[in-house]
Amino acid sequence: MQIVMTGFDIGTAVLLYRLLPLAGLPARRVMLYLWSPLVIVELAHGAHIDGFMVFLVVLSLWASLRFEGRGRLLSPVALALATLTRP
Repeated sequence: MQIVMTGFDIGTAVLLYRLLPLAGLPARRVMLYLWSPLVIVELAHGAHIDGFMVFLVVLSLWASLRFEGRGRLLSPVALALATLTRP
């Protein structure tokens, strides 16, 4: 489970790396996320399910800014799945 949550953390970092230029910010700011002790200890080491939720929320935000037209379905679906991860 730790490996899976670490994979979602890496996926979140990749999405943030692609999201930051869309917001007009330098992509190197993704390091602020990666160096956060909360990400390392709680999400990756603790295998906390919130890592999956954060990935889906960032995916939803990225998809809403990146895609137009037929690709717009990814954003609400990812946000709905993120909502379903919390009881």
